[in-house]
Amino acid sequence: MAENILVVEDDPLMLAALEILLDDEGYNVTTASSGLEAIQAAKGKTFDLVVSDVRMAEMDGIETISNVKKEQPDTRAIVITGYASPDVPIQAIKMGVDDYIMKPFDDRQFVASVKRCLENYRLQKSYTTGLQAQWKDFASIIKLLAEGVEERDPHFAGHSRRVAQQSLKIGRRMGLGRNRLEVLELAAYLHDIGTIGQKEALLDKTEELMKEDLDDFKEAASQTSEKLFSNVSSLREVFRVILHHHEWFDGSGHPHGLQSDQIPIESRILCAAEAYDAMTSARPHRQPLGLTEARKVLEKESGTHFDPEVVECFRSITTTELTDEEAEAEPEFAHEETLSRERQVELMLGIAGTYLSAGDLETAGQGYSEALELLGTDASGALRSEALSGLALSYLHRARTDEARNAVERAVEAATGASQLVKGKALLVRGLVRGLQGELDTGEKDLEEARASFETWEAHYEMSRGLLYRAKVLRKSKAHKQESLAAVGEAVEKIDRFGLQHVLKQERHLAIPLLLEYSAQVNESPHCDRLLLWLGYDAVHPFLAEVDTPTREKAIGLLSNREGVQSQTPPLSLYGFGKFRVFAGGAEVGDKLWKTRKSKYLFAYLGIHAGRDIPDEKVMDIFWPDHPPEKARQSLYAALSHMRKALEKVNAGENDRVVLARKGFYRFNTDRAWFFDVIEFEKLYDAGKARTREARIDEAMLSFQKAEALYTGDFMEGYYADWALFVREELQMKYTDVLEQLMVYFFDKERHVVAADYANRLLKIDNCHQEAHTTLMRGYLEQGKPEQAARQYQTCSQILKDELNISPSPEMSELYLSITT
Repeated sequence: MAENILVVEDDPLMLAALEILLDDEGYNVTTASSGLEAIQAAKGKTFDLVVSDVRMAEMDGIETISNVKKEQPDTRAIVITGYASPDVPIQAIKMGVDDYIMKPFDDRQFVASVKRCLENYRLQKSYTTGLQAQWKDFASIIKLLAEGVEERDPHFAGHSRRVAQQSLKIGRRMGLGRNRLEVLELAAYLHDIGTIGQKEALLDKTEELMKEDLDDFKEAASQTSEKLFSNVSSLREVFRVILHHHEWFDGSGHPHGLQSDQIPIESRILCAAEAYDAMTSARPHRQPLGLTEARKVLEKESGTHFDPEVVECFRSITTTELTDEEAEAEPEFAHEETLSRERQVELMLGIAGTYLSAGDLETAGQGYSEALELLGTDASGALRSEALSGLALSYLHRARTDEARNAVERAVEAATGASQLVKGKALLVRGLVRGLQGELDTGEKDLEEARASFETWEAHYEMSRGLLYRAKVLRKSKAHKQESLAAVGEAVEKIDRFGLQHVLKQERHLAIPLLLEYSAQVNESPHCDRLLLWLGYDAVHPFLAEVDTPTREKAIGLLSNREGVQSQTPPLSLYGFGKFRVFAGGAEVGDKLWKTRKSKYLFAYLGIHAGRDIPDEKVMDIFWPDHPPEKARQSLYAALSHMRKALEKVNAGENDRVVLARKGFYRFNTDRAWFFDVIEFEKLYDAGKARTREARIDEAMLSFQKAEALYTGDFMEGYYADWALFVREELQMKYTDVLEQLMVYFFDKERHVVAADYANRLLKIDNCHQEAHTTLMRGYLEQGKPEQAARQYQTCSQILKDELNISPSPEMSELYLSITT
């Protein structure tokens, strides 16, 4: 790819000559006739080289290059001048300019200088990439060496690894970037390097250490660390963190008495993590503290010894990491994480939706009401509209139509200004409520407007709901009986063809009676019969009393005469997106029933690895890494017992074991009917990728849409065990890919509003996602809104500068220039 060169020259003839010369050499040339023009160009495009005259009006070349390098620090530079001033070369050298050329110059000399400069640039980039790879290898070796040194001391074996793991958890929670996390991790592994040679003499004492011993120990450790690191420039930042990790938040620590924000945040994190591990580890002169006891010490010293913000993060993390014995002593699960109000609302809506789908209308209504309380009276937008729509449905299915009407009117009002899809969902529920209250015309109008929105979004799930709602509304009038049947027929055909059976679970109170009547009225209804079989007798049975005798008898015959056909609506359902929840036999397995956190999270772990034999040693290593083998095994048996009893209490009639055991291995039983939203998401994602490779794009996008609907939050939100973090990050990557695929698909179909919605969802995950910013810009341009496109670029540029210290991509910059020129 040709390099980008910016030429800055106020002499138009010289500017044109340089442009032609460089263009003939195959470079992409951008010209600027002043320093200000050059700076503006650098804000919109990335350059590999800047060539600038020194003497120019308003702003000279040295100042111009200085300002360009503020935008693009890695850009190379050449200055040219006709004045032999001794100051200019000195300034140029200080600026890091690559070459200094006097006018007049030979064309070949100039081109050779440009090529040499760009070759150095390429070599520098290659060198930087190589350094990054070497740094990773170097860091790995350091970790191994640090652990190896500790293994020689039985009191400290594994200490640095545990401190590093705990530090990273806190660092991630506090939002540290990747580079700072790498520094923090290395500092944690090396923080005791200064004590080499002192531990045996000092730490093996069997009596309490005197204050003088401790002071000597700390001073010697600091001096040793400084000697070790002073000549290793690549570890200077790591040393800075180590040097200050004994500073106290109130300024009474050492070596420099720093306080509060003067102490590097990484040092404050390391200080707390190291203290916690030291307190919970045995020493010759004392027994280890319990985890809860150690945490209380940190909380007591918050604001004096430790940073209160770090302690709060630590508290929320370690709440989920209590031993089984401590957890069993607690009557309820402690709060795992302090979430933002918006995230709490999203989780509450997910829980309420699960109860609505399970048929527990009372609890669903309470969930939606709690979500509204969290939002407050002034809130509007998508979340408020969704909560009010859900509340309206919970009222409607309990025959509280006036309350349903009030809630849904507020839902439509809250959707004002939100996306078409959000408004369509609110109108859908209002159309149903109006129709069932006898307002057929206005109800159908709402349903039709909602349908138009769903078609724009290709939202087949919502379209299926709309058809069922329309059938229910028309069913109230004998004059519209055939239209009602036709709507049911269209709905069941779409649901069966697109695999949208979960619509029937969500809308069971409305859908099942409609399907039963349709099956009885229509001679041949393979789609409907398949869906009834999918639901199974247990799901259909509560609604048989609502239909006439012939319909009931036909349904019983259909559901009881199919040998070998098993209901696909599972008695066991696991939900891993957001907070982990389990439903068995239609009831939730509450936290109290699990007895301990470990039993609940072990169940999630086995569910994620369903179909695979998991060695018991691996389970013990993951969940009880610090327990002696025999104690870890006892804890495993206790967790499995709690798990079995919890499931039995809510699903007493189910005899099949959920977890199968054979000598040395455990396996989640996949032969029984079960559902796990995470497993379903993975299947849909894989199907979407496979269909994309086969160029079956429409089918692929349907799979991606269904997968996207399942992702209601990050995997096991609030739980920070390493195995869960790994799964969470993998699912986040797949979810991001799903949103990217849908964004591109709808943009290519010129559904710019829909594409923009997916782009904004991507930016909510990663505000530096340049493809999403570019899609928004292009969408605004297609809609005739160049000012908004330009603002989007400026927003992106500022974010990239603040977060990553980089400029927007060439593609985005060129798009911006096309708007502004």
